[in-house]
Amino acid sequence: MTATSPLETLAPPERLLWTVLRRLETLGLEQYEQFVPALATPAKRSLVERLRNEVPTDEALTGQELEEPVRDLCAAALSDSALATLCVQGLTLERLGQAIYSRLLTSPGAGPLSRHLAELGGAAAGQTIALALSELQQRSSTENLLAGYCDATEPVLACFDALGEAGDRALGPHFGLRFIDVLTDVATELIGNCVQLGMNRRKLVCHLTAAFMGA
Repeated sequence: MTATSPLETLAPPERLLWTVLRRLETLGLEQYEQFVPALATPAKRSLVERLRNEVPTDEALTGQELEEPVRDLCAAALSDSALATLCVQGLTLERLGQAIYSRLLTSPGAGPLSRHLAELGGAAAGQTIALALSELQQRSSTENLLAGYCDATEPVLACFDALGEAGDRALGPHFGLRFIDVLTDVATELIGNCVQLGMNRRKLVCHLTAAFMGA
């Protein structure tokens, strides 16, 4: 499906959501290109290019309640190493995106274009997560993944509360989504992935709980 004009094919709440997702996906790709080039897959590049075409500016986000939480999340997600990028982007934020894309596929407020973009996003996220897990598995014998994961993701996860509150008000009624449901999807997958990588479940759950609450 090809849109003739982004402003004509996306309802205002859809433009807002896809502007947020374009910001996050673009940041992820930039981090991969800098620290973990293998994760800058053709599917991820294609998705980012498509989102830039559909929502080329931040007009839909500017002045909205979500603007500050999104800005804070993007700032917190700036990594300075390959390990941090794998933990923040490759696992955590890819899981967040994947959960959103999955729920959009059945959302009553998602139009045909949004569902098409969600399919592209979900497929790209799945590939990237698989690659991130493989990269982290290779590091598991020489690096303390739990410590690395906790240090890298604490400031990111602490942003989720404000992001969720603003997102529920701005997007929840249109899409029929609640951030707590998305977060449940994310946490379930994260815990499973991290335990498979050898991280201690109890310590991981304590980290996620404290970070989500901004403690």
